[in-house]
Amino acid sequence: MPRSFTSLAIDAALSSRIVVFADACSMLDIIRMPVEHDKLHQTDISFLRDRVIGECPSVLIVCSKKVISEIKVNQEAEIALYRNKVREAYKIYSEQESRLNMITGSKSVSIDYDDNSDSLSTIALFHKVLNDTYISGIKHVDIYKAAIRSISYIPPASRKKDSLADCLIFSSYLRCMKLLRDMGIKNRFVFISSNKKDYCFEPYVNPHSEIANELSTCNATYEKSWKGLYGYV
Repeated sequence: MPRSFTSLAIDAALSSRIVVFADACSMLDIIRMPVEHDKLHQTDISFLRDRVIGECPSVLIVCSKKVISEIKVNQEAEIALYRNKVREAYKIYSEQESRLNMITGSKSVSIDYDDNSDSLSTIALFHKVLNDTYISGIKHVDIYKAAIRSISYIPPASRKKDSLADCLIFSSYLRCMKLLRDMGIKNRFVFISSNKKDYCFEPYVNPHSEIANELSTCNATYEKSWKGLYGYV
């Protein structure tokens, strides 16, 4: 079961683990990461397996209630898409195996890959991470600040996109970060979102100055992916 924000404050105070504030995009990336362009990338989720759900986890993950609701709406479609991509990748690997055997004139080449077991392990990983998250609430002040942010075109909002939901999530995380700092929590804080088009300026490498500056007031940083956390632990 997901844990409360109060539990987060206690667990963070008793450890030096990184506190990661994740949006829905980054959480759903746990399902998306292993397969890109029909190619398998198992090493991309090794961080999550080793550092998040391992015997000695290095991070504490926070999701707002809004993030959880977005995940519930989208997770089944993402899981179905992931299963299809794994099957496609497995088909390509099987074809490669046949071609290699024809080239070598033998059946000595065998690409051992079980698409079903991989699907199950990745989906199980996703649910394990989700169940171990700490839930932060949404306050009236978050809604007010998100509205101001949106109509003022402050990132993640822009003149092209109001990004109201993203503004709400980000505003609530800033409030939670400040609250934790006021409580004396000194752990490293990282906000993670793969939604680069809203949080970064072109060519989508670095965050908008507004995002970076607001996070810096809480002694926090921004990362575009889970892999970006490798440098912290």
